[in-house]
Amino acid sequence: MFEDLIRTKIHIPGVRTRLIGRQRLKHRLDEAEDCKLTLVSAPAGFGKTSLLAGWSLDRGNQPAWFSIDPEDNDPRIFWKYFSAAITRAYPDIGVSAMEMLQSPSGIPVKAVVRALVNEIFEKNQNVVLILDDFHLIDSDKVLSVFKYFIDYMPDNMRLIISTRTELPFSIGRLKLQGHLQQITTDDLRFTAEEAAMLAGLVAGRSVSESEVLAIAERCEGWSAGLQMAFLAGEKKDNGSLFPRMQEHIIDYFMGEVFLSQPEHMRSFLLETSILSRLNPPLCDAVTGRQDSAEILAQLRSADMFLVELDRDFFWHRYHQMFADALYARLAREHPGRLGLLHSRAAQWFKENRMPGEAIHHAIAARDWNLAVQLVTKHAAIAIIRGNSLTALRWIRALPESKVTESPYLCITYAWALFLPNLSKFASVPYSTIEYFLAEAEKFRPALLESEGPESRAYKTITSYIDTLRVHLAYCRNAPRDEVIKLGEQTLQKFSSDNVFIRTNIFFTLALTYLDSGDLDACSACLEEARSAAFIGGFCYQAVLSDAFRCGLARIRGRLRESEMINENGLRSAKEAFVATNRLSTEMLAYFDLHKAYLLLERNYIDEAERAAERALEPVKALGETHSVLDGYTLMFYIRLLQGAGEDAVLPYLRKMENLSVYCARARPLAAALRIRYLLTRFPDDAEAVFRAYALAEQYGLSLQHDPVEENKLYPVPFERMMRKTEMLSLIHLYLSDYRLHGDGKSRMSLKEVTGNLNTLLEEMRSDGLGELEIDALILLSVAHYTGGDEKAAIDALKKAVHLGDPEGFFRIFVNKGVVLVPVLEKCIKSGVCVDFAARVLQVIRSEIDTEAEAETEAGGTGIAGAEPETPLSRQEQAILRMIATGLTNQEIAENLCISVATVKTHNYNIFKKLNVSNRVAAAEKARQMGIEGRAGGG
Repeated sequence: MFEDLIRTKIHIPGVRTRLIGRQRLKHRLDEAEDCKLTLVSAPAGFGKTSLLAGWSLDRGNQPAWFSIDPEDNDPRIFWKYFSAAITRAYPDIGVSAMEMLQSPSGIPVKAVVRALVNEIFEKNQNVVLILDDFHLIDSDKVLSVFKYFIDYMPDNMRLIISTRTELPFSIGRLKLQGHLQQITTDDLRFTAEEAAMLAGLVAGRSVSESEVLAIAERCEGWSAGLQMAFLAGEKKDNGSLFPRMQEHIIDYFMGEVFLSQPEHMRSFLLETSILSRLNPPLCDAVTGRQDSAEILAQLRSADMFLVELDRDFFWHRYHQMFADALYARLAREHPGRLGLLHSRAAQWFKENRMPGEAIHHAIAARDWNLAVQLVTKHAAIAIIRGNSLTALRWIRALPESKVTESPYLCITYAWALFLPNLSKFASVPYSTIEYFLAEAEKFRPALLESEGPESRAYKTITSYIDTLRVHLAYCRNAPRDEVIKLGEQTLQKFSSDNVFIRTNIFFTLALTYLDSGDLDACSACLEEARSAAFIGGFCYQAVLSDAFRCGLARIRGRLRESEMINENGLRSAKEAFVATNRLSTEMLAYFDLHKAYLLLERNYIDEAERAAERALEPVKALGETHSVLDGYTLMFYIRLLQGAGEDAVLPYLRKMENLSVYCARARPLAAALRIRYLLTRFPDDAEAVFRAYALAEQYGLSLQHDPVEENKLYPVPFERMMRKTEMLSLIHLYLSDYRLHGDGKSRMSLKEVTGNLNTLLEEMRSDGLGELEIDALILLSVAHYTGGDEKAAIDALKKAVHLGDPEGFFRIFVNKGVVLVPVLEKCIKSGVCVDFAARVLQVIRSEIDTEAEAETEAGGTGIAGAEPETPLSRQEQAILRMIATGLTNQEIAENLCISVATVKTHNYNIFKKLNVSNRVAAAEKARQMGIEGRAGGG
């Protein structure tokens, strides 16, 4: 599990035997067990690491530890070590996160972190993690997700951070909640008593109380300064040489401490200062010596600013300020040796299979041959393990001329640029990626001539070039025939023995066929992608393929097939990936999302809500745009069916609009859903129709012109279906307008409405969009009935029922509400689809009664006398007063601290007593009765 990790980074550093215990600070750490975050912040040399390591080793249950270095600015590397540190200390936690981060599937880091948070929470085990040297993290990508982790960290997690600087994000909320403990520079300063103890341990001579006090005062309690002063031996006549600036103190005592060492020791210190961590064999290799173990033991014994990184005293590092000073002296006095020393270090790390450090030293040595050899081999592995940013950093450190000399580096660089681009959409210009692809292409003829078309080198270069070209063609909206041709050619040439290529090509082909409307081919490609992904262990692609297959079946009107795919996909993912800790249960949110749709369509609204709420946050973290839009759409319909007011529905639509940077279709789709809300909640209401037209104009909805398609930057799956949804909403609006105003006054005649519906129906049948076809047939039925053609209305509804009922469609009929009631009644009288029509009619009528917000077919206010025959209760008067002031059911419920369902029951009773059929009539009756003016209790 930890094979590609530097294990010393996740082990508590060793503690020098002569270290001062500093019990007062350890006691403070003990007292803050309930604090979620402890921040130990001070400049270098104040003993942060020593304090935390000593405290950790004193504990019965030792915490997790992560020593941070600059390499950890790659998000996947940071979170891999973060998870590994937790797993080392708490073996039941973090394994799944590590597996997901090493997957070539590219699971978004935020999704992995969310899964880790939930896993920690569910284990119900106290977890303590120390992050040492957090100031070395300056990557916005790491910091943003880390802030997310802090915000959602469970109560059974305690994080302790040591840093030289303030955290680059706000932690004020934790402070206000009492969850923050801070240990600062002032706390870490050595007291006079502690300084005296240190003097006795370090100086190796008698130090007077006055000397101790003088040194402690001048060093301002700075641990490293005190240690160097006592090591060097304080001279009373040069006390003025203790300046307050830490760098000056370091410079002075570097001279005193360093120059007091014998020549062989000085040489060793300088030559090993190039190493961020060191051990005896490595030091021997770098210095050419044979006695590094003895020298390290002497340095450790003398407390020469050496930090032990493991309990076996094998790995060490110098105190950072000490190392910096040594390296500066080496560069100043022996600049010609730097390259040789780095080259020796690179060779040792290479031979010991530590590629990251080997590459760092090869580049520092400007040993380009070795650097190119290492990067060529290990950058591709880093990409496969999901570390594209690490591969990018390595390649960018090479001269471009060295990159373009190697076909492998060119193609690896192109892939490393492309993969992070998927989540940021063209953050790197495609032209840059294509430049390096073109450079790689230049090597094809020579490889073909020298090694032949079946050689491994030629097939590797060609297959990865061609596969990436298929991706780029799709992302850049190339003609669909061109993308399909490229994909099929690549499959024919290379896919038989490469599941990575099969998974990628088949998935891209599936999306291309989806865009072109060939849903059979799309479905077949998704099945192939799924099969290859399971064989290759690409868990994210496997789950996503099943999720898309499930959504595709639903859109085609095959609810039963969709349900079967969902159940089988969930079971397969659990058996293949979850059971082996390669996939967190968080990644199964796609299946919950589709389950929620199936439940909602079958009218299990409460169960659908639970499944949707369970799915939405994980799906958002996964970042797949279409699925996030699907989640918001689902929550919109659930809230609509629960009778929520517009204020409760709009947030989901606004969140959809915010996704327009990734999917231009998101804004018009949100507008189309808002139009549906208005027409569903306020059928045949002139004001609702007026507002709906305003929305259509504002967002540019049109049956003919589609500005989104003209200006689309990149494709998003299922956009064709989104466009058809927009058009159906617009036709629904024209039909509502006609029902209100009739010919001559409405914006579209009934003949034009039915004509547009029939045209759209033909397109849906041709494309195989069964779900939308059912929706259009129901609207067509209402349109025919509005025009007086009852036979055509019944025929259209009969077709919709024959398509929908066998598959389990139900809500799609009920959602049309009161306008469908007369058609259903005619069907029952005519003996057409009697059982189904009766069930739909019953639910519509019950919801009309409960909501009591729709006008009856006969119209009118229903206002009788000024006083109701049955008096209103005190509570009913209060609710009627709030109705008259325009409050929604949700707002009334919040005012009276009752449920929305209770409000709806009161509404029904009020309307019955007042002999009215809607809120407008109830408000008018309230004014006649003098019940108005304030929204309060009785």
